[in-house]
Amino acid sequence: MIKEFLTIITCIAAAGSLVSCGSTDSSSEATVTATETVSTRKVEIPSAAQKAIENMKEKASENAGKLKTSGGGFIDPGKEAKAVLRECINTMFTSTVEDTLKYFYPEPIYSAVINGDARNNFKSQGVPGNEVTDLRLDSSTRLAPDTGYALAEMYFNKNAESNGVTGYSAKVINGFCISFTADLVINGQKDTDSEKMILVELENDGWKVIPMSTDDLMKAVKE
Repeated sequence: MIKEFLTIITCIAAAGSLVSCGSTDSSSEATVTATETVSTRKVEIPSAAQKAIENMKEKASENAGKLKTSGGGFIDPGKEAKAVLRECINTMFTSTVEDTLKYFYPEPIYSAVINGDARNNFKSQGVPGNEVTDLRLDSSTRLAPDTGYALAEMYFNKNAESNGVTGYSAKVINGFCISFTADLVINGQKDTDSEKMILVELENDGWKVIPMSTDDLMKAVKE
């Protein structure tokens, strides 16, 4: 349902971005990988990123198995990250697409998207009377600093490039792969929806939402 309220078509153009979810504790080496290409314009995948993608693909099944064997895990991303996620989801249902996109992008990219042609690639159906009454995290694993951070940075840098932003360089200092369940009131009717997304904290820009599951991103890079 969330994707019915906010459809992302071609604005996010981060070809080759790969996000790795690292271990949930010191005894686990679980890794979940994801990559993204959502653009009508073909973008070259840097060789370093391509090597990282191939390496992650080879290890994904093995590491996912380790996570399953260990019983999974959960790391609380903290109050600030959870607050940003809730506010982001709430705006999808209750406000304008401009309000929602603030949670997706740091200011330079946000301004370029809103003031450029890319704005037309987003569809929002938020209604003021709608409400997110509760939002619960079902799973939360930390991004691997050695791979996930760098490739999430590439995600934002590619967005900056594709939207004509110069001189911008993202620095990820924290991040999580999460799944959540939201209790909703839509047009006066109660409903429930579950989604998977990625939360990253950018230096000087705070927490941002990558509104895709890791599986979605992996499928995109394979195309």
